[in-house]
Amino acid sequence: MSGGPVSAVGTRFFPVTQRVVRRAASTGALHGTTVAVADPVLAAALADALERLDAHIDGEAIGGPLADLDEVRSAIAGSASIAAAEASAWTEVMLRHFARRTNLLLASTETLVVGAGSVAARLQSALVLIGARSTRIDGFPADGIGHGTAVVFATGEGHEAVAPASVIPDAPHPLILVDAARTGSAVDRTAFATGEPVPAREGIDGFRHGREVFLLDQPDRADRTLVNTTTDLTTAFALAALVAWASQPSSPSPDPAASDTTSAFAEAERVLAEELAR
Repeated sequence: MSGGPVSAVGTRFFPVTQRVVRRAASTGALHGTTVAVADPVLAAALADALERLDAHIDGEAIGGPLADLDEVRSAIAGSASIAAAEASAWTEVMLRHFARRTNLLLASTETLVVGAGSVAARLQSALVLIGARSTRIDGFPADGIGHGTAVVFATGEGHEAVAPASVIPDAPHPLILVDAARTGSAVDRTAFATGEPVPAREGIDGFRHGREVFLLDQPDRADRTLVNTTTDLTTAFALAALVAWASQPSSPSPDPAASDTTSAFAEAERVLAEELAR
């Protein structure tokens, strides 16, 4: 999370964090405690919640699940609950962006989702729900994108960037290619730009590679939906880890760092999954 934006509205408006705050208040585990938070961005996001729990952040504090920056980042990156919720938020942003740019309906449209990760899975589910005839594959077929496919969402999860060689040149209708990568790019735009330019709407680049291919630009990765989702979930996860750590029986070791942070992160993942399932 370090280096990312934090919502200025405060965690009181973050629904998942608020539910974890209520959990923490009921246990009293953090009341009067001083905790270490190595990540300054996470510390800023936690400040409001901890204040309401009568807990405080002190840069000189020792131990706890948030005291080691690498450990915190690894735990957050490894959270399946956070990854799934971020994939859902990205899918929402992606489909809104597609609608704005193309003014097209996806219902009954033959679509292809490419990727082997959480974004591809969530996109596939969302497309089916809105009535698209959607197929998901892990990587591009050796014989290219099928003639009947009208829209391709490439997520970049487990596949190389899409290049013109993946496009069947003699298909009877244009292809809309959506770069749906959560990070980086899933489309080799430079390679597509070698084709003959084709007029297109704002935010779309059109090129002819036998068939016309239209490339959408990517949505803003600083979209408020994405920022708030990430901030809410990482804050809730971190707070749940602090509560779990503070609730552990006192260690016989005089070193606070000897407390079990692994079990604290495991409990935080359980709490977060439970709250997201509500």
